[in-house]
Amino acid sequence: MECIGKVLAKTARKSLVSVASVLERLMMIQLKSKFSNLSLMQVCAPDLSRLDKGSEDVCSQLESLVNTISKKDFTVVLVDFNAILGNDNSGN
Repeated sequence: MECIGKVLAKTARKSLVSVASVLERLMMIQLKSKFSNLSLMQVCAPDLSRLDKGSEDVCSQLESLVNTISKKDFTVVLVDFNAILGNDNSGN
């Protein structure tokens, strides 16, 4: 099940430097801007109530991907935490 997709406007496509898709829950695109690159990362974090090997994989891959980004880049990380709220785990 894919969690992440990408849609870029024509003007943004001209600035595209790289695309990295890791696992099915993690993706990064880098865009060239006037002064530095813009690194946009999208993470679909697993439900924290079900920590398992998949959760560890996402965290370790995220760390590895972050370590590839230049310190000069402007970095934005967008995370979808699929947390369950409420005392009875039904979201109430």
